[in-house]
Amino acid sequence: GEGDITNLITACEECNAGKSNVALSDDAAITKRKAQLDTLQERREQVEMMAQWQLELINQKEEQLNTICSLWESRVKAYSPNERGKNTLRKLMNKYSIAEIMQAIETSCSQYLDFVNDSPTKESVDMSFSKISGVCIVNRMSLEIPDIKELYYICGIVNNKFYSVKKYEAMDLLKQASAIGYSVEDLKDIALSEKTWNYWKEAMRKLLKGGD
Repeated sequence: GEGDITNLITACEECNAGKSNVALSDDAAITKRKAQLDTLQERREQVEMMAQWQLELINQKEEQLNTICSLWESRVKAYSPNERGKNTLRKLMNKYSIAEIMQAIETSCSQYLDFVNDSPTKESVDMSFSKISGVCIVNRMSLEIPDIKELYYICGIVNNKFYSVKKYEAMDLLKQASAIGYSVEDLKDIALSEKTWNYWKEAMRKLLKGGD
């Protein structure tokens, strides 16, 4: 083409190869540019949509958190979760359903709240709140191990009765014994009859090996 300025404008390799000897005034370049702009706009809309979705998800979780806090406040009256307590509940919400957490609150309050003049004591409120996570764990485990609550109760007997108890080891032995068919009553009797932590462990290991 001619050596005028409109024919000397640089283009990317792709555009230049596609243009060949077509003049820049041809609408092919404009059409291609419009397609690129349409793609950019589509991507921008997708990003905005994802941001809006994320915001709505956060708002929904906060609404669920408020529902959980309302249940807690209805049980403990004057005590509302502070920001640290809310963060604890948010972490639980990442692991458990709202129904599971609310059930755990009901269980924890029923078991650990103490009242004076119809008002729960601060110590029992703190205790109840700290137990919510553990109750969630036990309730979830009970779906796989129906006797898990009773096994934790027996573990508590062992822990209170003996010195230097390793709870994780005690629970592991109890779970194994339960899995091979020993009843809760059998395991409770052993916990009550043995005199030391080591004697109890030996008795449990004997059970697991098939001894009487």
